[in-house]
Amino acid sequence: MLPCPTCKKKVSEEAVTCPKCGQPLEQNQKFQAMRKAQKRGGVFGLVLLLIVLGFILSREESTNKRSTTTQVSVTSPAPKKALVDIGSVVKLRSGAEVIVLGRTKNDYDSMAKAYRADDSHGRAQLLLSGRAFKVPAGTKARIIDQSWTMRQVRILEGQSVGRAGWIPAEWARDLVASASDSR
Repeated sequence: MLPCPTCKKKVSEEAVTCPKCGQPLEQNQKFQAMRKAQKRGGVFGLVLLLIVLGFILSREESTNKRSTTTQVSVTSPAPKKALVDIGSVVKLRSGAEVIVLGRTKNDYDSMAKAYRADDSHGRAQLLLSGRAFKVPAGTKARIIDQSWTMRQVRILEGQSVGRAGWIPAEWARDLVASASDSR
């Protein structure tokens, strides 16, 4: 929108005459000059916008490259831990006196939900049905399967010897690490 040279009302760039005062705009040199300047300004603005956008994107890309490099150079190797993998003999520890194992991953998940919900009937039902069982903390077991966050273990001592069940990975502690933890 540009101002009419006579009455100063905002008028469309495409208008032939001013809708308020009737001034012919096609022949008005002042209006034509403003129209050309506005079009040039629009093109200039677009070019400027593209330059600024290109600059921002190139800075962001170089920042990403730097941060990736920084992450790689800052990251130090994790302290050496004994490898706890399939076949390893471990002690089961959770911070409680008793470890509850699920017969399957889903059974363990159901038991964990029953504990979170403080559902004693649900826990009892899982234990009585055999979908979950308990062993004392510190019981020796062998890892026989694993997923990213869970370990399946076979109990090696006590009343549940030979039974297999699933527990969170952090509950399966290497025997060497367990011995140094207890000192």
